[in-house]
Amino acid sequence: MTARPRVEQAIAANAPPFTEWSRGFVRLALGVAALLLAVGAFLAATLQVSRARVDAAAIDELQNLTLNLERYYFTRLQAADLVLQSAVQEYATSGDAAGPQGFTQALKRLQQRLPEAPPLRAADEAGLVRFSDGATPISVAGRQFFKEARRSPALVVGLPLRSRVSNRWVLPIARQLHHANGEFAGVVYFTLELQDFVSMLGELKVGRQGAITIFNDHQEVIVRLPQVQQMADESPRKLTAPPLVTALASGEPSAIYTAESSIDHIVRTTMVRRVGLYPAWVLVGLAEDEIRAPWFAELRIALIFWLALAAGGGVPLVMQRRRERALASVLRQLDAARVQADAASRSKSMFLANMSHEIRTPLNGVLGFAQVGFRDPATPEPARQRFSRILQSGKVLQTLLDDVLDVSRIEAGKLLLEPLPTDVRDIAQQAIALLQDSAVAKGLALRLQVAPDVPRAVVVDPLRLQQVLINLTSNAVKFTDAGQVELRVRIAGDKLVFDVIDTGMGMSDGETARIFDAFEQADASVTRRHGGSGLGLTITRNLVELMGGTIAVASRQRAGSTFTVTLPLTLAAPSDEPAAADPVAEPEPGRALDGLRLLVVEDNPINRLVIDSLLKMEGAQPDLASDGHEAIARVAEAEGSRYDLALLDVEMPGIDGYETARRLHELDPSLPLLGQTARAMAEDLEQCLRAGMRGRVVKPIEREELVRLVLAHARRA
Repeated sequence: MTARPRVEQAIAANAPPFTEWSRGFVRLALGVAALLLAVGAFLAATLQVSRARVDAAAIDELQNLTLNLERYYFTRLQAADLVLQSAVQEYATSGDAAGPQGFTQALKRLQQRLPEAPPLRAADEAGLVRFSDGATPISVAGRQFFKEARRSPALVVGLPLRSRVSNRWVLPIARQLHHANGEFAGVVYFTLELQDFVSMLGELKVGRQGAITIFNDHQEVIVRLPQVQQMADESPRKLTAPPLVTALASGEPSAIYTAESSIDHIVRTTMVRRVGLYPAWVLVGLAEDEIRAPWFAELRIALIFWLALAAGGGVPLVMQRRRERALASVLRQLDAARVQADAASRSKSMFLANMSHEIRTPLNGVLGFAQVGFRDPATPEPARQRFSRILQSGKVLQTLLDDVLDVSRIEAGKLLLEPLPTDVRDIAQQAIALLQDSAVAKGLALRLQVAPDVPRAVVVDPLRLQQVLINLTSNAVKFTDAGQVELRVRIAGDKLVFDVIDTGMGMSDGETARIFDAFEQADASVTRRHGGSGLGLTITRNLVELMGGTIAVASRQRAGSTFTVTLPLTLAAPSDEPAAADPVAEPEPGRALDGLRLLVVEDNPINRLVIDSLLKMEGAQPDLASDGHEAIARVAEAEGSRYDLALLDVEMPGIDGYETARRLHELDPSLPLLGQTARAMAEDLEQCLRAGMRGRVVKPIEREELVRLVLAHARRA
């Protein structure tokens, strides 16, 4: 029997040997594979950035080394050229008349004026050295430097040769001599010790496999490190690497390329640079293996980490497979348990895909039921207190999530401001009102002082300004055990200034220096006593800087602290001033949404129950749908405007909330739509608006925000 009939028979019997153990295993395997792919992609991107950084640093170092070498060699050649030009001028002035001895004396006098210069010599037109300290004239007519100087009026850098005087390798530097009538009279030259150049090159740090070379216009090596053995006079090695030949042929004074050396066949990143206008070049090469050694170390660590992660991911896969296969017979009778296990596997995969989304989704259930229990008049007072503690703890977790998202948005440059005409007095009063209960509970006086010259309306982002003031004031209340906290609003020139002053524990200079760093608090004991993630002040500083302002702190230990926020003062036009709010009667508790018919589309049964309970407590009549198809069918079956508003879960199986919104608008164009999502980024709100929704409710859903948005957009609110 083939495998396919066996699988089909198992499915027919509702006890499939393949699907019983394989579905959960495959889902977990896909989740692990997705995690490994995501981690691999992140590591690859990080390694790519690291490699680019390493290469850039190597290029910078290569340029510095080459420039230093070129300057050194240029200085040596320039000094030599000046000496030789002086000798040429001396000969042109008196050489013919003075004769060999006279010119020799002239060279000696020139030598005395230039004690640092090597001994000068001169050969006549036949190449016989007649002007020197040597007793026996020697001939240089066959030397390359003499032949080259005879042809060229420019400075000649000869090829390395072994000196017949010192028996050491030297480098001849020469220039033409001319008779008074301008005809060729010979060559004046001196020699430089090649070992001096080798010693200097050895001081440049190019690594064990790096190379430094000085060569002439004919690509003939003058000196090189590592040294290449000189086999015979004026018979140097020649550089023939194609990229070098191309670079020299381009006529550019410098070039950078990567190629294999034609001498030792090591691949190097190389920079070549002409030495001024002289017939000489310098070349510095850094071995690719040494350049990228730090990057290769990072690569090895990344591979080890990824392989360890892959190995760790394989353990739960093997365990899952064994467990599922062992329980195959039990799962035939426990279909509900199998469904629950599948749901758990799906949740696990979703968690790997999006941690923030999955934290907010269960948190919505916890805080939603806590809100229902807290506001239910039938709830006993002890239980109400417990619900209150749950809400407080949930708010802490939600604040931490919001802080992490804010930091992420700020670092990614995606947090955008929305400057509006704003009554800063009202913003400050709201911040004080929100924290008044916390201050009273600690026995603190919480005060607001607004200077008379503060204008009624300025252009600022009201949401972010309120976030800044609440962060600073709540910190002041948190870290003050006795005394008072005061928020002052004043004008200083063309600046709007907010001061938050407390009588708390204060900080040392070292603590204030790092107080705005992420995850920092003034003292480790502070975290244990007061809690907090250490992100609040980092977010506050970034928000203030985004608004074009500055934040500063002045503090002394046991003498309190003052945080000062300074923002640009931009007055709103009279026509743009915020209108005074119309007095609105506070809705009767439990009747804010009285009579409104609302379509609620939510695939999560817990979240359906939460939002159903919240809406019914406010007098609304929710109609629940578990997915987009069911919602579309409900609206299509309705006669006229059956619903006053629809609440759509953004992420649903089948068709998502965005597509559901578009189809609902085709059926009922005037139906107001609101999104409900665990994604709190600004781009998620923009996507909701593009799909035709008028706003969104962020999970965990807060009763006040839900009621406010429904009242603002419902057809019969």
